[in-house]
Amino acid sequence: MTLDELNPGWHTLTLEAADSDEFVSQDSVEVFMGYEIYLPLVMRESQVGLAKSMMRGW
Repeated sequence: MTLDELNPGWHTLTLEAADSDEFVSQDSVEVFMGYEIYLPLVMRESQVGLAKSMMRGW
């Protein structure tokens, strides 16, 4: 399973392992898969001049 196969929402992933003596152990973890969110970059007015000077070097 790859993580891109999971639908958005809460999921419980459980791993179980057994050794040659048949001792079994398991553990679970809950993960939240959400939608990607792209947020705009917001800068303070004092940062705009610095950003412009940095972009001139590109």
